[in-house]
Amino acid sequence: MKKIIPSIWIIKFSFKSIIKEKSFLIFNGIYLLFSLFIAIYSVIQKNSSDFLLIFDYYVLLSIFVILFILCLRLAQYFYLVKKEDKTLNIIITQQISRSKLFNLQFISFILLMLINITLSYLLINILHILFTLKINNFLIRVTSVYFLYALLSCVFLLSFFLLISLLTNIQVSTIIATLILSTTFISNMPYIFLIKGEEAKKISVDYNSSKTTLYVNEVYDSFDLKKQVLNKELKYSNLSLEIYNNFLENQYETDPNLLNNFESASNINKRINFWQEMGIVEKQSKEVNLTTPTRILAVNNNSTISKWKNDEITFKINLEYKFLTIEELQQKMHLGSLSDKQKKLLQEFIEFTQYITNYFTSFQSKFASLFESFIFLNDETNIEKNYIKNETKPEEENMLFDKKYLVEMYQNYFSFSDNKLRLENKKIEKLIEQDFYWPTMLSMRILEDYFIRYTNNMVILENSNVVKDEDWKLYNKSRTIFNSFFYFNFISNTLQSYTYFGGRSYEDFWFEPESSSRIFFNKQDNLFIAKPSYTFKLDDQNKIIPETYYNYLNPLFYILIQASIATINYFIAKNKFKKLDLKG
Repeated sequence: MKKIIPSIWIIKFSFKSIIKEKSFLIFNGIYLLFSLFIAIYSVIQKNSSDFLLIFDYYVLLSIFVILFILCLRLAQYFYLVKKEDKTLNIIITQQISRSKLFNLQFISFILLMLINITLSYLLINILHILFTLKINNFLIRVTSVYFLYALLSCVFLLSFFLLISLLTNIQVSTIIATLILSTTFISNMPYIFLIKGEEAKKISVDYNSSKTTLYVNEVYDSFDLKKQVLNKELKYSNLSLEIYNNFLENQYETDPNLLNNFESASNINKRINFWQEMGIVEKQSKEVNLTTPTRILAVNNNSTISKWKNDEITFKINLEYKFLTIEELQQKMHLGSLSDKQKKLLQEFIEFTQYITNYFTSFQSKFASLFESFIFLNDETNIEKNYIKNETKPEEENMLFDKKYLVEMYQNYFSFSDNKLRLENKKIEKLIEQDFYWPTMLSMRILEDYFIRYTNNMVILENSNVVKDEDWKLYNKSRTIFNSFFYFNFISNTLQSYTYFGGRSYEDFWFEPESSSRIFFNKQDNLFIAKPSYTFKLDDQNKIIPETYYNYLNPLFYILIQASIATINYFIAKNKFKKLDLKG
């Protein structure tokens, strides 16, 4: 009677066969060396965003080159090479069914790939912990998603390669695999072409009984920022959410012709009150004097003080608000009277102010133009508190100091203009660079400018209807074609699962410091890896729905489709193996 072969024996046999095969050892060695490089890079590279750019290539190359070839080689080795050398026939002559042999071989393949991927996962994370002595949640998240994604990909690939190996020969199966491998690196090109084409596309909306036109990419940017802010998936997330909600609540707009424009007197008061409530500004009068007689070098000809040009003047003003310094804000946080929310907001504001002031070597000069909106004089019509005195002609009566004089004097100190008030720089140097240098005020204004462009767009979009003209039809058509194609782009829609579940380095999403209002959410994107892309969805009134950024199929759907296809491939391959002639 023939001895029954235990299942574990078949698995051990598979493992031993692989160990003897040099090609497997070479590719496994390359895979581990590649993983070691990523582990070392994770220790050296402190910026998560920069690390992710390299890690994405690791995901792409390790799965769709190294593991891809390993899976192909496994299928060919056991079901073509071992068939030819009669190894499979010898096993079958023992008391074991073909179905059982096929199942055990497949399990062996999965276990082999699981060991490889697990070693890689542990190598990256353990080395990082050993060298940095801390747990990196971001690294654990992306490597964990990679672990699951790589394992699933291997299962799907193995089932497919088993099928083509059993239906064809080595040459044909290799050609098919090569074609699939090559398409991996161009699978995301349709999306790139789509985005490039949308740069010139526009969408028109009916807003305030008039037609307003916005670029498609600008609308996407506005909705993307909304999503990131509401989900707290960007830097300074609490502060961003507070500013964003406040701007939308007050419906601020950038059009100077509208009553609710951002720079109207009533809205400036609302804005300063917002910062006051946050604890960064205090209503506290402060007297500032220019006691050294200083000559007026330039002045607007229409100004009331134009007749004093070339005369020496002094002045006294009373400022209405005090902008707390970083040190004062830090002291305030330790008083214990603030709520946890207030502390978080102040802490993030302090961090941003320190970041932006350190980023620019000439911070005050760079943002001199922002010294305007938040200039308030206490009792501004009182000439006793706010006046200019002519020292050259003392018989002249004092004039009321208008706050615009302070704005012009300050801005003209850094950037000369014949049409604005300009005094002798040397004599007002201390006044400008010390008494009127308020980093926190400039920081407030920078933050406002960051958000107002995007919130203005959202105010328009939330209170308007899309005009279904040729522009809209063109946009909708291109998106429909892309979405239809994407359903059958198996590589691309599977790759987006990694991006979706792995996420991005959200702490590195922030506005470009060199720009007045620009944030790029695609800086961490990989050219070859797809990410979920949504199409603007309209409601019954032709308004873009508030959460249109969720208008896409969950990538889990594509995983289930791929799993279904892999299952079908597996059973077809199994059925083919059961009928295979192993004696020839």
